[in-house]
Amino acid sequence: MTPAKIASFILLTISIGACKGRHGAKHYEAEVILDRVTVVTKDDKGRPRATDVEFTYASCPGDEEESIRSGPDFSSCVMRYVPGTRVKVKIDRAWDSEKDHYVWHVVQLGDCTRRIDPKDDASFAVIRDCAPYEVSGVEVGVECRLAPSKELVAACPWFARH
Repeated sequence: MTPAKIASFILLTISIGACKGRHGAKHYEAEVILDRVTVVTKDDKGRPRATDVEFTYASCPGDEEESIRSGPDFSSCVMRYVPGTRVKVKIDRAWDSEKDHYVWHVVQLGDCTRRIDPKDDASFAVIRDCAPYEVSGVEVGVECRLAPSKELVAACPWFARH
C-alpha cells in the first residue's frame, strides 16, 4: 500500500470515528426530587398497569420538570416512592435522526427499570430558565427561556440538543 493510500485510509477511519462519536449514545446519572406518583390505569385485580411520575432535577440550574410514564413492572416498583423523596435516575441520551437532535430518556428511577415505549406520547419535559422581568427598573413579571442555557447544559449535559 502506498503512503498516500495509507494516509487516505487513516483520514477515512478518523472521519468515521468522529461522526460516530458525535451521534453515539451517552449515559448519565442525576438526582431528582419526586413531585407526584400517580397510577393512571389498573388491571382487573387492582394492580397498576401504567403510572406517571413527575419530578424536578435537584442539581440542575433553572426549573426542569419531567413527567414519565411506564408500564406494569415499573408501576409496581415505583409505588414505594413518595413525593418529596430524592431519588437517583439513570439517563440515556442518543441521537434521534427523525428529530435531527439528541433526545434523552430516564431509563431507571431508583431501583425501578423503565422500558421506553417508542409510542409513548404521555411522557414530557419542560425546561425553563426563568429570571425577573423588569420594565423601567420595576419588576413586572418573569421571563423564561425554553431552550437549555449554556449553564444548564454544562451542569446537566443530557439536555443539550446538538
